[in-house]
Amino acid sequence: MIGGIVLANGCVRSVSQEARAIPDPCDDRYYRGYCLQHVSFPSRVYSEIIKDREYVRYDRQRLLLDVYLPHNRHAVPVILWVHGGGFRLGNKESPLYLKEFLQRGYAVVSIDYRICPEAVFPDQLNDVRNAVRWIRAHADRYGFDVHNIGALGFSAGGHLVSLLGTAKEEGKESSAVKAVVNFGGSTDLLSIQEHCRMVRGCDIDPASSDRGFSCFLGCIITDAKCEDKARLASPVTHVSSDDAAFLNIYGDRDFLVPLAQGLEFHERLRENDVDASFIVAQGFGHGGGVFDAYQEEVLAFFDRHLLGKTLDQ
Repeated sequence: MIGGIVLANGCVRSVSQEARAIPDPCDDRYYRGYCLQHVSFPSRVYSEIIKDREYVRYDRQRLLLDVYLPHNRHAVPVILWVHGGGFRLGNKESPLYLKEFLQRGYAVVSIDYRICPEAVFPDQLNDVRNAVRWIRAHADRYGFDVHNIGALGFSAGGHLVSLLGTAKEEGKESSAVKAVVNFGGSTDLLSIQEHCRMVRGCDIDPASSDRGFSCFLGCIITDAKCEDKARLASPVTHVSSDDAAFLNIYGDRDFLVPLAQGLEFHERLRENDVDASFIVAQGFGHGGGVFDAYQEEVLAFFDRHLLGKTLDQ
């Protein structure tokens, strides 16, 4: 038992915001990361920070990442942070739980990826895959443990890390990860309109090509000609028994990505015997205080899968 949540394989548990009594550090703004302009913590928790390293280039566009290294530099497990922002906004500057990961001996790699409308699916997925390949290619230089790579993402980032954990590639250098934490990512673009109609106040505009999912896909999500692309871009489509382990966390007051998206995805994972756990964050919306409320659960999940620790260690 961790903070009222049992992280047993396949569990679904919920804890209310009132019970957690966690203040929202950004006054209920969309995403806490947008409120953080600079990462600041004591130098004793890290050994080196490498900023703005190019990990892939497309013609004239360079994509950059930041590397945060702990003091231990041998066989270091890695957390890949993928930011949110509706596929249109965001940057790599405020990785979630950075200090906590470094204190536990993880390296953290935080990336920028291409955003819409200039880039559309599968560009973003190719970017996160290339980031994992960069980690593997630079394992000797930075001491990365390529057998223990995890991915953490929120919202659009949650969608992308969920694809990373499910959608396999044929005949290419591995971009696989071992464990994924998905905070409120969309998972089934074919059903999200139906799920949204079930939630009063849900704000999805399918007719707008420059917002959210239609922007991400490069086509209007409700158009028939967009159906195949929406299916391919949905993590739920790709679930199989050899997927990464998953922890999915969704607020029951999320008006941007309905709770039903997470539940459907979790059920598909469990049907395929994937090691998956689900947390219903009662009283929470899309982002905000949910990150602080479930920090312990996220850290324990990665400790179990990447460090081999049990709950009582």
